[in-house]
Amino acid sequence: MQTPALQSPPAHGLRRNPSVPAGFTRPKGSFAEELPLPDGPPLRRLTSRQLRELSAQWHDQARRGDEGAERVAQVLAWVADQRARREPARVKVLAERLSRWVGL
Repeated sequence: MQTPALQSPPAHGLRRNPSVPAGFTRPKGSFAEELPLPDGPPLRRLTSRQLRELSAQWHDQARRGDEGAERVAQVLAWVADQRARREPARVKVLAERLSRWVGL
């Protein structure tokens, strides 16, 4: 049984969809209300190499006449560049932790 407080819409304009897990809210009247949340484990993050491969596929799609595909390819290439800059730093941190752990 729901309490009256849960039955009335909240003052901030967002409403709770019963099919969405608690803690997730979507704007009232938004197209996102209709989108289902993915089931299963969270998606893993793509590496910069994988992003570049995906960008190349979108470039191919743009050559076939898809007008929006070139912009998608550019954005994926940009994200790959940003990710490539950060990856060595994470590897370095991991190497330092392992070195300390084994006493080097």
